[in-house]
Amino acid sequence: MFRIIILSVTLLVSASGWSTTPSTAMTTTTPSIASAVDHDRIYTAYLSNDMGEWGAELSRCSALPSLSADDRFALCNYYYGYVAYILDRQDKRDVERLISQWEEYISSLEDERYKPSSLLVFRSSIQAYRARMYPLKSLAYITRSINLLEKALETSATDPLAVGLKGNAKFYSPAIAGGSKTEAIKYFTSALTLLSADEYASDKVFRWNRCAMELCLAQAYEKTDQTAKALAQARKSLAREPRFDYMKNVFLPSIDPQ
Repeated sequence: MFRIIILSVTLLVSASGWSTTPSTAMTTTTPSIASAVDHDRIYTAYLSNDMGEWGAELSRCSALPSLSADDRFALCNYYYGYVAYILDRQDKRDVERLISQWEEYISSLEDERYKPSSLLVFRSSIQAYRARMYPLKSLAYITRSINLLEKALETSATDPLAVGLKGNAKFYSPAIAGGSKTEAIKYFTSALTLLSADEYASDKVFRWNRCAMELCLAQAYEKTDQTAKALAQARKSLAREPRFDYMKNVFLPSIDPQ
């Protein structure tokens, strides 16, 4: 069961297809024009599956002496995708170095009470990544990961990152552990609806998350033998973002060879 949940976290955020009270509610702020982060570089890298460019932008930003809260949050979200991609591709020491930088940004934002539900999602994913990196300690890590995800949803039931991650846990867990592909698709749909709303769709930081969730939903349909829905979702995604290379050249041809 734990191996399945770890895999689900990685699948949600990987680049190749690889989701209150006023003090705790999630609010979204569109990055300012003066942002130190090149959001277009990251997004273009995602669309073209060029993780070298994604990593280069993270490295450039990590060397900057001072970053706004908006920029630190954006980088947290970009580490969320990048670390999942490199998890099985780079040395553990390199992955831990990136996670350490990521955790510094998370901690600084926690001190400022900035988007607490999403920060809990990031911490949940870090625990899942470490469970995959250190199998002998996986039980402790994944237990913390699950608890942090539930806390994220308690903090904000409308945080699309938390809703999407819950969907993945539902989709890839066995029924005996609470898994349900039907419920998972509902979570994916809800997460995509949230990411498509103006609050998120107008924010450059979440562009890659929306594409990833569109792919996640299409893949879920395909894996549950709902090919027509998978095709419709893939085509809808490409109509919105025709540059999405993985959707266009890998996923779509796999279910519609013509």
